Amino acid sequence: YDGAERVKDLYGRNGFFNAVVNVSPTVSSQGKTLIEIDIQEKNPCTIRAVEFSTSYKDLNTALQVRAKKYLGKPLTELQVINLEKDIRSYFTTNKILSANIQGPQYDYNKDRSQVTLIYSLDNPYRYVLSFEGNKFYSQTELVDKLEIEDRKQLSSN
Repeated sequence: YDGAERVKDLYGRNGFFNAVVNVSPTVSSQGKTLIEIDIQEKNPCTIRAVEFSTSYKDLNTALQVRAKKYLGKPLTELQVINLEKDIRSYFTTNKILSANIQGPQYDYNKDRSQVTLIYSLDNPYRYVLSFEGNKFYSQTELVDKLEIEDRKQLSSN
């Protein structure tokens, strides 16, 4: 029965919130115990929409375009991780270096077959890095040495 719960948990982590897992142990005439596991997967929960809470309309539009490829896909941990990775990559590429993404909050429909992911964005400010006095190294080389990556971004340090 514990194993059946772990199977159901596996389905849940992969968006199958309505999956039913039943275990039926029976003893055969030869004294062997047969365990039948009946799985009714049903439909997975799919991503209906992704919303971003920010006052910057152009940023919201750009992130909506980025998130579009996730719509209609099953809600899995990996989908959420990849979506957030894409968002952080967009921030880095567009020099939005202090942005912090919070969430997601999950807003399910009545039968949990669809979900809206809601993210809150803090400090979504674009930075311009300007170097003065550099003659030997180009601005690109200096920016590369700052090692600003998705997971680090610009912070107080």
